[in-house]
Amino acid sequence: ALDVALNLHDNRDIVDLLPRLSQLDQALADTILVSHASGIRVLLAPPPGTLERPITLPQVQQMLAGFKRMYGWTVVDLGLPLDEMAYAYLDAADRIIMTVLPEMTGLRNTRLMLEQFRQRGYAAGKVGLVLNRATIQGGISRRDIEQRLHVKVMHTVPDYQPLVSQSINRGVPIMLAKPKSAVGRAVNA
Repeated sequence: ALDVALNLHDNRDIVDLLPRLSQLDQALADTILVSHASGIRVLLAPPPGTLERPITLPQVQQMLAGFKRMYGWTVVDLGLPLDEMAYAYLDAADRIIMTVLPEMTGLRNTRLMLEQFRQRGYAAGKVGLVLNRATIQGGISRRDIEQRLHVKVMHTVPDYQPLVSQSINRGVPIMLAKPKSAVGRAVNA
């Protein structure tokens, strides 16, 4: 849903790239990636239910290799479930950043994911944990989270849900709209 969160209105998406994937270079990327006012370039997902055929593992690997060659950073926003396609992205990643909410269900799910990562042989340094909404009233403390998960939290983002909701609803990232807010400073850190 990055098109919504970033207020991007464009009909270009990954479907436009797939048939020309073997020709992926900067010129092709420039015609398919959508630019945001922040300077980031986004490869949008197609609207739900419009992808005629699933993206294949070799296509994922080819895309990632091409983007890693062209850009200093390639960020992939994965959801759940973690299937083999998701693991193709994770296996190729130099760094995996996971967010966790300071709630028991979030801790359980994060613990299970961390166990899956260990079973797949991911190095401990490959996975970083960000505590989101860290100051939420009634939330579990950072110290308790680190003890329960046996991992250090690398960064925290404070809770300020009204500002976050406003940012998403307007399609303007907090770092642009309110960079001096506590959330903006935490995200920029």
